[in-house]
Amino acid sequence: MRDRGSVAQQVYTALSGYFVDDDEPKLTYLDIEFDIESESDAAKHKKRLERALAPLAKLSGTRVLLYVNTHSQDTAGTLYYGTDAAAPTNEMWFATLLPKSVHAVLAAQQTDVFMLCCGALVSRGCGLDTLQAYIQETAYVRRMFAFESTAFMATLGSSFFTTYALKFLIECVKFDDHQFGAILNQSLNLSRHSNVLVLHAANEWSTVTTRQYFWWNATVRPGGVPLPEQCPACHNLYKMKDRSVVDVKGVEGKWLVRSL
Repeated sequence: MRDRGSVAQQVYTALSGYFVDDDEPKLTYLDIEFDIESESDAAKHKKRLERALAPLAKLSGTRVLLYVNTHSQDTAGTLYYGTDAAAPTNEMWFATLLPKSVHAVLAAQQTDVFMLCCGALVSRGCGLDTLQAYIQETAYVRRMFAFESTAFMATLGSSFFTTYALKFLIECVKFDDHQFGAILNQSLNLSRHSNVLVLHAANEWSTVTTRQYFWWNATVRPGGVPLPEQCPACHNLYKMKDRSVVDVKGVEGKWLVRSL
């Protein structure tokens, strides 16, 4: 992913103020770009990743936030690992970009993964099943986040990513629907942009639960389903008053959650 302006860089900047007096750096930011078009590229990426994560081998229980920023193929939902090169399967993508050699290091930490990809990743084929199986098989992801917007823009979730890190890394708040909902309620741009899926590993990775958080608004997103700006039949623009399902009288909307 591009370093400049990335949400990972923004989170790092927001957290840096809490570590200014440390003699040894306790907050580390790594940016590992990838553009894999051959087996030699994959081998170089593997070595670069192993080298970057090597310091973690001496630690355990470290909090790791892993942001994956790539495209997902519109029809198949497979992830890209190179310029105009989508992986044949997402299993192959994970095996190439996050090889087995780094699983043990990440498993010894508390690792959260944010898939900053368009919604085809979870809506096409067996995308969601693949992510659940990957979490169980590799046993290093504590919590994975995916987004359902068809054209996901991570920058619209900037406040969400920053607040998540502050609440769960700095304040060490216990993760539950109430605390996570409080973060989502502060993320208005994300509310109007995308549903959020949270895949959570439980019982030593023997089970993976999936929760869908979606924003409900009686005017523009009744039942969590966004209404189009135009009538699909006559193509006239809808008037906001015509789109109201109930009289919300200033209520901006709320986040709801359901298990999948």
